[in-house]
Amino acid sequence: MDNSSKILIYTFGTFPYKKELSKFFGDYFVFGKLKRDFEDFARLIVKDRPKLILGIARSTGNYSQFEKEAINRFNKTGIISRAGSSSYELYYPKKGYKSIGLSDKPTDSFCNWTMYKIAEYVNKLKIRSMFVHITGKDLKCLIEFLNEN
Repeated sequence: MDNSSKILIYTFGTFPYKKELSKFFGDYFVFGKLKRDFEDFARLIVKDRPKLILGIARSTGNYSQFEKEAINRFNKTGIISRAGSSSYELYYPKKGYKSIGLSDKPTDSFCNWTMYKIAEYVNKLKIRSMFVHITGKDLKCLIEFLNEN
C-alpha cells in the first residue's frame, strides 16, 4: 500500500517517536500552534485529498488506544466550534486491533481539539478521520493495521 497517497498523518511537537514515524510513513505534519497550524493542515487536505487522516499522539499510559469520537469541548469548559456538532464519530476498528484497544471516553485536550477541527472540516468530503494514542511498542502494530485496511 502506498500510504503517502492514501493517508495524511499528523502528530504534535511533543511526540517522542517522530524518527519512527518518518521511517514508516515518510512525511507527516506536526502541530505546534493549533489555530495557525490547522489552517496549513486544511490546505494540505485540499492539496493531497487523502482517503484517511490519521492523528497520532503519545499515550500517557502503558497502553495504546483508538479514540472513538472527537467532542466539541476543549479543556473541560471550552467550546471548539459554536456552530459545530456536539461530536464526530471517528474511524476505528470496532474491537480494537491486537494490542491497541479502544478509549472508554473522549479526551478534551489539544489532541481532541485538532481531531474535532479536522473531522468538522472533512465531514462532507468523505474522508475518514482516525486518532490513536500510541506507545512506542505498538507503532509496528498500528502500521500492520493500516496496511491491512
